[in-house]
Amino acid sequence: MRNDDPQCKRVYKFEDTWQRFGEQSLNRPHFRLAVRAACDYYGVPWPTVTFLPWSALGDGAWYDPNTHKIYLRKQRYCNMAVALHEAAHAIDTYLFGDKNETHGPVWLGIYFWLLVKMGEAPFAALAATAKRHRLKYRGLRASSPQRLRRFAKD
Repeated sequence: MRNDDPQCKRVYKFEDTWQRFGEQSLNRPHFRLAVRAACDYYGVPWPTVTFLPWSALGDGAWYDPNTHKIYLRKQRYCNMAVALHEAAHAIDTYLFGDKNETHGPVWLGIYFWLLVKMGEAPFAALAATAKRHRLKYRGLRASSPQRLRRFAKD
Protein backbone atom coordinates (compact mmCIF):
# COMPACT_ATOMS: atom_id res chain seq x y z
CA MET A 1 0.00 0.00 0.00
CA ARG A 2 1.46 3.34 -1.07
CA ASN A 3 1.66 6.22 1.38
CA ASP A 4 0.31 8.61 -1.25
CA ASP A 5 -2.91 6.62 -1.64
CA PRO A 6 -5.39 8.31 0.72
CA GLN A 7 -8.42 6.31 -0.45
CA CYS A 8 -6.85 2.85 -0.24
CA LYS A 9 -8.13 1.78 3.18
CA ARG A 10 -11.55 3.28 2.49
CA VAL A 11 -11.78 1.40 -0.83
CA TYR A 12 -11.10 -1.91 0.93
CA LYS A 13 -13.71 -1.10 3.59
CA PHE A 14 -16.15 -0.16 0.81
CA GLU A 15 -15.53 -3.52 -0.88
CA ASP A 16 -16.01 -5.38 2.40
CA THR A 17 -19.61 -4.08 2.56
CA TRP A 18 -20.45 -6.01 -0.62
CA GLN A 19 -20.83 -9.68 0.32
CA ARG A 20 -20.41 -10.95 -3.24
CA PHE A 21 -17.09 -9.13 -3.53
CA GLY A 22 -15.57 -11.57 -1.04
CA GLU A 23 -16.98 -14.82 -2.37
CA GLN A 24 -15.23 -17.28 -4.63
CA SER A 25 -17.48 -17.24 -7.67
CA LEU A 26 -15.14 -17.71 -10.64
CA ASN A 27 -12.78 -20.44 -11.66
CA ARG A 28 -9.33 -19.49 -12.94
CA PRO A 29 -10.21 -19.42 -16.66
CA HIS A 30 -13.25 -17.23 -16.01
CA PHE A 31 -11.19 -14.88 -13.83
CA ARG A 32 -8.77 -14.44 -16.75
CA LEU A 33 -11.67 -13.91 -19.17
CA ALA A 34 -13.12 -11.17 -16.94
CA VAL A 35 -9.76 -9.36 -16.84
CA ARG A 36 -9.42 -9.67 -20.61
CA ALA A 37 -12.95 -8.40 -21.26
CA ALA A 38 -12.34 -5.38 -19.02
CA CYS A 39 -9.10 -4.55 -20.79
CA ASP A 40 -10.70 -5.04 -24.20
CA TYR A 41 -13.31 -2.37 -23.41
CA TYR A 42 -10.50 0.15 -22.89
CA GLY A 43 -8.20 -1.12 -25.62
CA VAL A 44 -5.52 -2.10 -23.12
CA PRO A 45 -3.25 -5.15 -23.63
CA TRP A 46 -4.15 -8.06 -21.39
CA PRO A 47 -2.04 -8.40 -18.27
CA THR A 48 -0.77 -11.85 -17.42
CA VAL A 49 -2.77 -13.39 -14.57
CA THR A 50 -0.67 -15.57 -12.28
CA PHE A 51 -2.16 -17.76 -9.57
CA LEU A 52 0.35 -18.23 -6.76
CA PRO A 53 0.54 -21.19 -4.38
CA TRP A 54 -0.63 -20.83 -0.79
CA SER A 55 2.97 -20.77 0.40
CA ALA A 56 3.82 -17.68 -1.67
CA LEU A 57 4.48 -14.39 0.06
CA GLY A 58 1.77 -11.76 -0.02
CA ASP A 59 -1.95 -11.89 0.42
CA GLY A 60 -4.98 -11.53 -1.78
CA ALA A 61 -4.61 -10.06 -5.24
CA TRP A 62 -2.49 -7.27 -6.67
CA TYR A 63 -1.41 -5.71 -9.94
CA ASP A 64 2.29 -5.17 -10.64
CA PRO A 65 2.68 -2.23 -13.05
CA ASN A 66 6.34 -3.06 -13.71
CA THR A 67 5.52 -6.45 -15.23
CA HIS A 68 1.88 -5.83 -16.27
CA LYS A 69 0.85 -8.87 -14.22
CA ILE A 70 -2.01 -9.59 -11.86
CA TYR A 71 -1.21 -11.96 -9.01
CA LEU A 72 -3.83 -13.87 -7.09
CA ARG A 73 -2.84 -15.80 -4.00
CA LYS A 74 -5.99 -16.93 -2.24
CA GLN A 75 -8.63 -18.85 -4.15
CA ARG A 76 -11.42 -17.03 -2.31
CA TYR A 77 -10.43 -13.85 -4.14
CA CYS A 78 -11.27 -15.50 -7.45
CA ASN A 79 -14.40 -13.46 -8.20
CA MET A 80 -15.62 -10.82 -10.63
CA ALA A 81 -15.11 -7.85 -8.31
CA VAL A 82 -11.46 -8.71 -7.68
CA ALA A 83 -10.88 -9.37 -11.39
CA LEU A 84 -12.33 -5.94 -12.23
CA HIS A 85 -10.50 -4.22 -9.34
CA GLU A 86 -7.15 -5.46 -10.62
CA ALA A 87 -8.08 -4.90 -14.28
CA ALA A 88 -8.94 -1.30 -13.38
CA HIS A 89 -5.40 -0.89 -12.03
CA ALA A 90 -3.97 -2.29 -15.27
CA ILE A 91 -6.17 0.03 -17.34
CA ASP A 92 -5.44 3.14 -15.27
CA THR A 93 -1.69 2.47 -15.30
CA TYR A 94 -1.60 1.67 -19.01
CA LEU A 95 -3.51 4.84 -19.95
CA PHE A 96 -1.96 7.27 -17.44
CA GLY A 97 1.26 5.73 -16.12
CA ASP A 98 1.85 6.57 -12.47
CA LYS A 99 0.17 9.98 -12.81
CA ASN A 100 -2.89 8.98 -10.74
CA GLU A 101 -3.27 7.79 -7.16
CA THR A 102 -3.44 4.00 -7.06
CA HIS A 103 -6.99 3.96 -5.65
CA GLY A 104 -7.84 7.52 -6.67
CA PRO A 105 -10.85 9.01 -8.45
CA VAL A 106 -9.79 7.97 -11.97
CA TRP A 107 -9.12 4.36 -10.97
CA LEU A 108 -12.36 4.19 -8.96
CA GLY A 109 -14.33 5.60 -11.89
CA ILE A 110 -12.92 2.87 -14.14
CA TYR A 111 -13.69 0.23 -11.50
CA PHE A 112 -17.29 1.47 -11.11
CA TRP A 113 -17.77 1.60 -14.88
CA LEU A 114 -16.59 -2.01 -15.15
CA LEU A 115 -18.74 -3.19 -12.22
CA VAL A 116 -21.83 -1.65 -13.82
CA LYS A 117 -20.97 -2.81 -17.36
CA MET A 118 -20.38 -6.39 -16.21
CA GLY A 119 -23.62 -6.43 -14.18
CA GLU A 120 -21.96 -6.77 -10.78
CA ALA A 121 -23.64 -3.81 -9.11
CA PRO A 122 -26.04 -1.00 -9.98
CA PHE A 123 -24.44 2.42 -10.11
CA ALA A 124 -26.90 3.95 -7.63
CA ALA A 125 -25.87 1.42 -4.99
CA LEU A 126 -22.16 1.89 -5.73
CA ALA A 127 -22.51 5.67 -5.48
CA ALA A 128 -24.44 5.51 -2.21
CA THR A 129 -21.92 3.13 -0.65
CA ALA A 130 -19.01 5.23 -1.93
CA LYS A 131 -20.55 8.34 -0.38
CA ARG A 132 -20.81 6.57 2.99
CA HIS A 133 -17.09 5.75 2.75
CA ARG A 134 -16.15 9.26 1.55
CA LEU A 135 -14.72 7.96 -1.72
CA LYS A 136 -14.09 10.26 -4.66
CA TYR A 137 -14.53 8.94 -8.19
CA ARG A 138 -15.00 10.16 -11.75
CA GLY A 139 -18.53 9.69 -13.01
CA LEU A 140 -19.50 6.80 -15.24
CA ARG A 141 -19.68 8.88 -18.40
CA ALA A 142 -16.31 10.49 -17.69
CA SER A 143 -14.87 7.02 -16.98
CA SER A 144 -16.15 5.38 -20.14
CA PRO A 145 -13.55 3.89 -22.48
CA GLN A 146 -14.22 6.49 -25.17
CA ARG A 147 -13.82 9.42 -22.77
CA LEU A 148 -10.77 8.10 -20.93
CA ARG A 149 -8.85 7.16 -24.06
CA ARG A 150 -9.38 10.71 -25.32
CA PHE A 151 -8.43 12.18 -21.94
CA ALA A 152 -5.34 9.95 -21.65
CA LYS A 153 -3.93 11.32 -24.89
CA ASP A 154 -3.96 14.91 -23.57
